[in-house]
Amino acid sequence: MGFPIGSLPAGGAEVPTFLSYSMEKRLTRHPREFGHGAIEGVAGPEAANSAAVAGVLLRRRRAARGRVTSG
Repeated sequence: MGFPIGSLPAGGAEVPTFLSYSMEKRLTRHPREFGHGAIEGVAGPEAANSAAVAGVLLRRRRAARGRVTSG
């Protein structure tokens, strides 16, 4: 989830993190543990954040490659 959203313009790293947290909270068998240190609430969003950063870097590389310098 993190990489595709991170590679979108204005996707950033925050959006996939919050989406992953809400999805994990909906899919877990123990939703009451969220907000109290449940590993699913930490590991899933952190993985989405890391993947989103890779998507942002890919987008920046594509943008840098397309630039034309005057000269």
